[in-house]
Amino acid sequence: MKNNLKHTKSKQANSHFEFQFNKMNILPKSKRSQGHIEVMLSFTIFVGFLLFIFIFLNPFAKTKSDQVINNVQESIINEISGEIGKLSIVVNRTTDCYNKSKVTLYGSKFIEKTDINPRKYTIYYNDIFGAGIDPSCSAESGRNYSIGTYSKEKIIIYEKIQELKTNYTNNYEGLKTSLGILNEFVFELKRIDGGVEIGVNKNIPVGIEVEAANIPMRVINSKGNISEYILNIKTW
Repeated sequence: MKNNLKHTKSKQANSHFEFQFNKMNILPKSKRSQGHIEVMLSFTIFVGFLLFIFIFLNPFAKTKSDQVINNVQESIINEISGEIGKLSIVVNRTTDCYNKSKVTLYGSKFIEKTDINPRKYTIYYNDIFGAGIDPSCSAESGRNYSIGTYSKEKIIIYEKIQELKTNYTNNYEGLKTSLGILNEFVFELKRIDGGVEIGVNKNIPVGIEVEAANIPMRVINSKGNISEYILNIKTW
């Protein structure tokens, strides 16, 4: 009886030992496996997040259609732009004027524009203005004035837009070649009130995708007047 009792206790002790031993060996493996799974899952989520950023939210990515309208826009704006020189002159009093010889130092083709301030004059330089004439204040006796800094600015020229329309109407394919444009396009110069100042027409095929851009711009004409317009370009 005692031997049986000892044998039973021995078996129970062995079973308890085996259980603890198995617990020590099995549980750590399970935890290590779980750790590997968590690392792999985290890595997968991270890679997926990066793919989402680059595919859907990449600000540098451009669609083909974006590139087409941007290329057409850039070509047209370069064609109708010109470099305009600018010089400011301020006379001391309204009875003063400036010397034309100082103005011609920056070019012979210019135009004078008077300011709201009667003592201020702005001189614009470009071939579209033709040969410069004498100052509007030449009759004044005084010659006391100050000359500002001469600067240059690339700006849209009204007469070049008119020329673009003429070339579009007379030789559309030749214009496309000279501009490096492969797609079909039309354009309109619109006033701020929405009216069309200059424009061209072309039939757009039904069902075709059309890309458009509206570009606000300052436009100067051969009289030296600067106005605000919107250039609308469509391409397909």
